[in-house]
Amino acid sequence: MTLRDTRLHTLCLVFALALGWAPSVAAQEAPSPPPGDLTGNGRVDGNDAATVRDAWNALQDTGRCTAPGLESNDVDGDGCITVADVQLIAAQIGGAQAGAAPASPQALESMTFTVTSALSDNDDNPGDGICRTAASSPAAGACTLRAALQEANARPGPDRIEFDIRNPDGSCPDVVNIRPGRNVSQFFLIEDDATTIDGYTQCGAKPNTGAVSGNAVIKIQIDGAQGSGNYPANDGVDGLTIRSSHNVIRGLSIFRWDHQILITGSNANYNQIQGNFLGTSADGQFRYTSGTTNHREGIRLWYNTKYNVIGCGSFNGTQFQPCTNPADVYAARNIISGNGDDGVHLQGNSNAGSPEHNRIVGNYIGLKQDGLTPLPNRADAVDFELGAANNWLGGESPLERNVISGNGSEGIEISHSTRTQGNRVVGNYFGLDATGMGIVPNTGSGVSFEDTVNNNYAYKNYTSGNLQSGFRFYLLAYENQVYDNIIGLMADGVTPAGNQHDGVYVMGGSQRNLITRNTIAHNREKGVDVDPFSVPEHNWIAETYYNTISRNRMYNNGEKGINLNSKTSGGITIYGNQRREAPELVAASTTLAIGRSSCAHCVVEIFVADKTSTGGPEPAGEGRDFLGAGETDASGSFAVPISAPEGAILTATVTDREGNTSEFGRNIRVQAGPVQPLPTAT
Repeated sequence: MTLRDTRLHTLCLVFALALGWAPSVAAQEAPSPPPGDLTGNGRVDGNDAATVRDAWNALQDTGRCTAPGLESNDVDGDGCITVADVQLIAAQIGGAQAGAAPASPQALESMTFTVTSALSDNDDNPGDGICRTAASSPAAGACTLRAALQEANARPGPDRIEFDIRNPDGSCPDVVNIRPGRNVSQFFLIEDDATTIDGYTQCGAKPNTGAVSGNAVIKIQIDGAQGSGNYPANDGVDGLTIRSSHNVIRGLSIFRWDHQILITGSNANYNQIQGNFLGTSADGQFRYTSGTTNHREGIRLWYNTKYNVIGCGSFNGTQFQPCTNPADVYAARNIISGNGDDGVHLQGNSNAGSPEHNRIVGNYIGLKQDGLTPLPNRADAVDFELGAANNWLGGESPLERNVISGNGSEGIEISHSTRTQGNRVVGNYFGLDATGMGIVPNTGSGVSFEDTVNNNYAYKNYTSGNLQSGFRFYLLAYENQVYDNIIGLMADGVTPAGNQHDGVYVMGGSQRNLITRNTIAHNREKGVDVDPFSVPEHNWIAETYYNTISRNRMYNNGEKGINLNSKTSGGITIYGNQRREAPELVAASTTLAIGRSSCAHCVVEIFVADKTSTGGPEPAGEGRDFLGAGETDASGSFAVPISAPEGAILTATVTDREGNTSEFGRNIRVQAGPVQPLPTAT
């Protein structure tokens, strides 16, 4: 266990002691927050411990022990945020409280708080059921979003927060800017279940109704802007933190924060994020271009948070219920674009648990709401890492499709742990615009499996036009499956939109991956490249073996359909897929293809090639149309039944029992008469 893992383990043990709510006592007047109340809810509880934990963990990513804006988390005042600060918070839980009176049965009824001020002053008396700032505060008794959340957090039961912020003459402002006016470690916090924040209740706002080109009008901006009198969104300061369940966030623009929305912890489940702009302003123009030092992410799901939905849909227990009404899907579309790092990031931890069973559906990630214009997230559009498991990006229905294009790195990176498994990437566009008929490339690959991830599945996606490869298996990715995808074509399945490198690139010791039933066409380099190249830590070379390439449709790629590359380092030469030799087709009739292979009891697949002659500089061509499969006998001979027209050009591959697939074999032409099977071993 590393030093960082040991610290995390200790921190998680302490944090477990800090979970739970401390009892409230009646408040006779507006009290001062008790020491250790970092969330501003009038009491010291597990959420304060979680605040310190999250600050500490974020700082570990940057190699620092504190940062501007996080000073309040240094509870012991020693200049560093450590596990000792969490211990001090834990020791205070159950002590003197301030704020809410004991809950009555009526408190379980739904309450609505209407925000009337764009300032961020505190509520005068959290828990009294009235959203009202102090008369002496800048908000002068009005209801701010902070005050509304403090009221909602102070009482059990569902709460709804609406907006009616007006100009002095009663007219509707063009846009409402809610900005921090003081140094805080987090801006807004939801720690009570079943709170709805609905920005579309502000006058002039309306949700999207457009199927492709969006027309949402957002009027409420939560902006961590730098400027005179405004607090800059430093590392570790988040726009909206959710530590509870069954909350709904809709109709907001949240930008210029470390995480625009952070959903974190084992209590943060069944939340719905719908119809927001995360990373860009209400007019869709803002994007980070420089000066980012930490996360700057659209939305992060952290630790063991489950059953959350980004987009349209909900969970009934463990069963996901997708939206079937197109109007609901369009209204719930999030624009997650313009962030300084990832758009969506699911990150786990070996001690504190990992995000599982979350759904990301129907969003634009890296585009403006017109679905055409790039508004890049500077790093990955989506990142599942460090144990994130059993999450879905997209879904079987076209209504669940995410359009993931124009980003600064990968469309999705699935990475960094053997526990990162069971994730599904289904039915999305990577590198195309929302019409499916225009290219808006991601700078990296469409989908990237990295660093020991396993048993993840990507299918029914369009991965086209990206500046690297359609799919990439990078560094020891194993037993993942890529199938039924379109790689290098637009959504009509015909128009070329090749990726600038390979259709599929397998490298760095990645093994036992399955690539099957895909259409792989018009990519600039290979259809599938199996490459033993690796990183310097592995001496530039690794055994990229046992990868199965089966029943794909390949044509018009710039180089070979399947390439088993070689790499020499330190006097050792390694070939992809153990240099499995291609089979030799000897003859073919319209009903039978015969040949031989050096591989006994192996699977041979026969294809119509993408060639019109058996000559030319490329003797094999690519397997365009799958015709049939059979097994070689003990001598390596095979006879595979097919149905092909006279004169067709054929090619073949062979896959051994370990899963190694060969390159395509040399072509032959289908002849008119019958052919006889080769002699078998005796």
